[in-house]
Amino acid sequence: MAFDSDVAALDADVAALDALVAALDSDVAALDADVAALDALVAALDSDVAALDALVAALDALVAALDSDVAAFEADVAALDALVAALDSDVAAFDALVAALDADVAALDSDVAALDALVAALDSDVAAFDADVAALDSEVAALDALVAALDAL
Repeated sequence: MAFDSDVAALDADVAALDALVAALDSDVAALDADVAALDALVAALDSDVAALDALVAALDALVAALDSDVAAFEADVAALDALVAALDSDVAAFDALVAALDADVAALDSDVAALDALVAALDSDVAAFDADVAALDSEVAALDALVAALDAL
């Protein structure tokens, strides 16, 4: 009787651990999806920064061409300088956003690694519990055989 209750308790523990592992696997999948979404956002922002960098480079070339004829176009050069400053500010803002998103991705990667380690530890615990259950099942079978042999006498 005590063995049966021990086996039942161990079976319940194994079921609870299996449910916990499934929940943690689900959490890891959700975090992986979040990381993928953030990676896509970072890629889109990197593309925007590259486009803005190309625009700044084009404007810088235009400013250099206008500087060669400063006497005639000084008002235009001042306007373009203001535009370049605004674009540089936008680039700095995007760079700050990319840095913040990179930090978020790093934090999520750390969370995923911690959850992966926890899942691995729980998988190890489940394997140990399964081995214990198998050993107890074997002992129960041996005791059942002994009882049957004694009953036959």
